[in-house]
Amino acid sequence: MRKVTRDDLRFQSLVRSLSATAPNLLVTVDGDSCRPRLTKKIGAIAQQLCEEIQAARRLTLSEEITAILNARSDNSGVILRLGLLDGEPMTLQEAGEIMGVTRERVRQKEAKLEVAISKGKPYTPVLEKTLLALGEIVGTDVSQLSDVESALRSSGVLTQSERACQILRFGNLVGSCKYEITSFNGIDVIARTEVLRDFAAFRDRVRDTLDTMTRDFGAVPFEGLQDALEQGTVAPHSAKRILFALKTWGDEVEWLETNEWLRLRRGWSRIRNFAIKVLSVSPSMRVSDLRRGLQRHHRIRHVPQSRILGKMLASDLHDIGASFDGTWLTVANPPDPLLTLSSVDLIVYEVLRANGGVMARAALEAATKAKGMPGGTFHVAIGYSPVFDRIMKGVYAIRGVAVAPGLAESLLKSTERPTALARDYGHLTDGRVYLSQEMSQFAVDHAMLGRPVGIKDYVADSNYSINVDGQSHLMKFVVLQVKFDFRRMR
Repeated sequence: MRKVTRDDLRFQSLVRSLSATAPNLLVTVDGDSCRPRLTKKIGAIAQQLCEEIQAARRLTLSEEITAILNARSDNSGVILRLGLLDGEPMTLQEAGEIMGVTRERVRQKEAKLEVAISKGKPYTPVLEKTLLALGEIVGTDVSQLSDVESALRSSGVLTQSERACQILRFGNLVGSCKYEITSFNGIDVIARTEVLRDFAAFRDRVRDTLDTMTRDFGAVPFEGLQDALEQGTVAPHSAKRILFALKTWGDEVEWLETNEWLRLRRGWSRIRNFAIKVLSVSPSMRVSDLRRGLQRHHRIRHVPQSRILGKMLASDLHDIGASFDGTWLTVANPPDPLLTLSSVDLIVYEVLRANGGVMARAALEAATKAKGMPGGTFHVAIGYSPVFDRIMKGVYAIRGVAVAPGLAESLLKSTERPTALARDYGHLTDGRVYLSQEMSQFAVDHAMLGRPVGIKDYVADSNYSINVDGQSHLMKFVVLQVKFDFRRMR
């Protein structure tokens, strides 16, 4: 009797209809109403098929590929050409040189093999098992190829030398693969073909949304990006899917804080440009002060938190030697204000610099008017420009300039100074900070008063003497966010 091979048509037709175990298979065959001689012959064939099936299931993926492709003739050149054994495809010329044949001969063998396999539909139990495991790992979303290969090796489906791309190329050759591998910025991903198309569109949408949100703001929280992506969608996107889409953009996306604050790297942003203006007149300043200055401008709707802003600007302004220590932002090579500031800001800046950096509003307006600046332009400049700061009502200064204690108060006329004691604070000539407030007995008993957060660095954890109805009480002054807490000591 002629030996039955796995490429035999009898093998292909019977293997899917017969039982996988020899005893059940033979019983089924013996129960047939065929003639005894024919039944015995079919039984022998079935027994041989069972042995072939069991042997085929014990192969590795690479062994199965070699057995299928070389069943009728030597197709080593095609195996090298398609990269079915090592995952690295070759050109026709490269494969031909290794096998000692022409590139045309390799092409002919490849075309002949594709026709033979499409007609024969070979039995590939290892490939089917591998594709099943691949489907369970990848699921209905995209996955990084290296993670999928690690999972397949851990489960014993792939050997250490085998790669997932061999599964796909072999599956495409036999017509049983629905997955595809593609690369985004050097990151290989794998998914079903239709899912991969949807992910490519989603990936572009994530990038466009991040671009829009960071064009003005500089950086955004991840939750804010997630909320923006969910607008107009039926089902919300998972954080894992968004994070993976961001990962595929490589170095274009920068995380300022892992999985919390991020931005899109760009050569220009409104916050960066305004920060350069401020740092040109004050090369070293508190980031919190710089942040308040940026918030003054009407074109900037949102400024990141101080710690995020400091990290972002230190990265963006590395060309001028910017550094951030958690509180102070310093530039080693500040830009020239003459080349950085607008013509309006430059006039106000030069007037302030000529007068020690601090001036009363009335005197500043008169000086700028003498230089030809209209009153309306002056009001816009001191009202919105991040370069200038209002020290107190009626007093303006270059942002970041050191103001001596008592100087701001001395610039105002006595009629312009605050008369109410409810929220009066400032510097004394000896360098101390004064705080005055009318306090009710209820306020003293409950020990809670609202105070400006801007002076928290001067008053936190200090003792103060408070006079209530002629009696002096020593109390501790503690900053609690937007409120200050007076605690009686004795």
